[in-house]
Amino acid sequence: MHTQSTDPITNVDTFAIWTIEQDIPLSKLEVNPDYQRPIRQPWVRQIVRTFDPALCDKLRVAERDGHYYVVNGQHRLAALRILAAGVDRAVRCDVQILDTPEEEARLFYLLNRSVAPLHASEVMRARIAAGDPYALGIRDTLERFGYRLSWRLGGRPQSGTCASYALLDVIYGTPKVGGAATPNTVGSPEVLADVLGIFRSAYGDSKHLGSSTLGTIYRLLRRYDGRPVDRVRLAVVLNGLDLDDGPEVPAMQQALGIQSRDYAGVAAVVRRYNVRLSEPKRLPLDMAA
Repeated sequence: MHTQSTDPITNVDTFAIWTIEQDIPLSKLEVNPDYQRPIRQPWVRQIVRTFDPALCDKLRVAERDGHYYVVNGQHRLAALRILAAGVDRAVRCDVQILDTPEEEARLFYLLNRSVAPLHASEVMRARIAAGDPYALGIRDTLERFGYRLSWRLGGRPQSGTCASYALLDVIYGTPKVGGAATPNTVGSPEVLADVLGIFRSAYGDSKHLGSSTLGTIYRLLRRYDGRPVDRVRLAVVLNGLDLDDGPEVPAMQQALGIQSRDYAGVAAVVRRYNVRLSEPKRLPLDMAA
């Protein structure tokens, strides 16, 4: 289990922070898609419509291997290219010399988390590009079970993909998210593998890895830690339920008179799991403690 207590991506001691001002032609400025947000054209058009040279902030640029990568300001860059109308004008930039793409991604994350809130998928992409071992471990564990992270910013995730980034961090045991807790409430790489193995046995590639289903599996295993839970039986039970979008969880909420979907999801699974089991093999439904 990981013992690191800080988020590696926020560790700024690993690269220089000094910048210099430099005028760089538009044609020499590049954008690294590995960590950058997708361009939002309405945002670019808004910058063009309201452009005032006196109010235009400098672009933040990383110089690496003779290339200039825009780390902060790609929408301003797109707007400046429109406004330049084909003329290769030079623009004022704050330039920082970096050695690796991982350092660029780390700088992108640090700059944008305080200036323009990042979508959870953008944070995860930046963490992976920056070499965050927890983000890489989550990605690799998903891929080991035939799944992948979803980078879509809207709409329903595709089957076989997961957009529940914060929950994945909790299950994996990322320190900043999981925090210090009692042993049976801390996630780990092994716990994520257990959860994904059960999910695959239950659903294969037939659905997306939604937060309700993944969270229910995780909370059930956590609550009944130390008790024998038949993984095969659990997968069969889950296959007959749709915890993300089906009626089972709302029905259980109503039956129990509670607001918590978390409790209701676990209760719905346990109630069906216990059917036709002898008393010693049943899981207790009293989960108030």
